[in-house]
Amino acid sequence: MRSVADVLVRRLAAAGVNTIFGVPGGGGNLDLIAAAGRAGLRFVLTATETAGAIAAIAQAEITGRPGACLSTLGPGVASIVNGVACASLDRAPLIVFADAPPASASAFTHQRVDHHALLAPVSKWSATLTPETADVVMATAVARTLAHPRGPVHIDCPADVLGQAAHGDHADVAPAGALATGERAGHPRPLGRRGGTRSGVHTRRLGLALPRRRQVTRD
Repeated sequence: MRSVADVLVRRLAAAGVNTIFGVPGGGGNLDLIAAAGRAGLRFVLTATETAGAIAAIAQAEITGRPGACLSTLGPGVASIVNGVACASLDRAPLIVFADAPPASASAFTHQRVDHHALLAPVSKWSATLTPETADVVMATAVARTLAHPRGPVHIDCPADVLGQAAHGDHADVAPAGALATGERAGHPRPLGRRGGTRSGVHTRRLGLALPRRRQVTRD
């Protein structure tokens, strides 16, 4: 039987995700990174949590697939808010995995913050994982982030859940090409602010563009 972390990664891979970005802090983050490695997905350590979210947004703009990032609990989630807000404003599909206090420790108070309330103004949807709901939560997260208007979704990952065996684990997963209506694998829709294309950005090639230099005329 697969672990909860393996179920999450399997759904990510099926959605076309090949990299997870972020700043781990232990707990469930490490289980997710280990599962990603077993499945052939890369983990890229970034300087800050917001940098991880923005890197994932850039990848989403290039590929047309969801971006994925992770953060530790409490201050880590507070730090990632700007990146999630960027995804919301840019209509970028982004899945945010936040480490959370152990589900079995109701009295856990260290760095406890209401992640759902903190991210609610800048995310489309939010949920907390359990071993029984892992597959359904991930399937819903992928569907919600890709549904128009696209945007970020958040999943709280209690530290003692990701290493547990997942229940209700389904063998068949939709292929990576099953994106939003009208899109095909290998033909991503250019993403930008409010669904448009950013000026000067070629999403199919680099996803980044340098500002044009102005011609300076000297007398």
